[in-house]
Amino acid sequence: MDFQRADIKKPRPYHPHVIDPEPSEWKITDDIDWNKKIIVEVGCGKGDWICAQAKENPSTQYIGIERTKNKSDAMLEKANELSLKNLFTIRADAIALLAHKFPKQSIDELYFLYPNPTPKKKQANQRFVVSSEFIVFKERLKPGGKLIMASNIKDYLLEAKDFLEKIWVFEDVNITELPKDFIARTAFEKKYLEQGQTVFELRAKNVF
Repeated sequence: MDFQRADIKKPRPYHPHVIDPEPSEWKITDDIDWNKKIIVEVGCGKGDWICAQAKENPSTQYIGIERTKNKSDAMLEKANELSLKNLFTIRADAIALLAHKFPKQSIDELYFLYPNPTPKKKQANQRFVVSSEFIVFKERLKPGGKLIMASNIKDYLLEAKDFLEKIWVFEDVNITELPKDFIARTAFEKKYLEQGQTVFELRAKNVF
């Protein structure tokens, strides 16, 4: 894929949109215990990874956010089948949901596993770390909170690394190549590994 990296520059100030009325799906956030460890996956599809994690770690609270109805419905069905009381599944636009319903400094770990790379330069502002909207994610991560991204496009993560270090004040930003025998977390990861593609993971720590 011909990935065109964005110029490194400070984005314009972000102003949250007014949401009125509030979507009914958002009410589930009233039941979240924000004093517990919180792990969030954005764009979690049918929830394979986050459901498995919630089952293995019952004392941790997981929040899966997916904006497409068919995938979010499938994730909710899976969570119900497994009786996962520590997993909150929400159909929503992640930026709007976090901006209006998540307390600042409330998230311990934030996952973006194989987001759409929107590879053309004119699409760059649709990428999470390039857009001014990324401030919403940064402010909801705790000091020292972890950001984890995965992609089969190394340039995508190299661009993210530049923005995280130079614009968003993250530290310990590292990109690693996942081993070929890595146990796939998502359908995309499974497909890429089966095709013999190289997949990469970025990890970073939030700083205030």
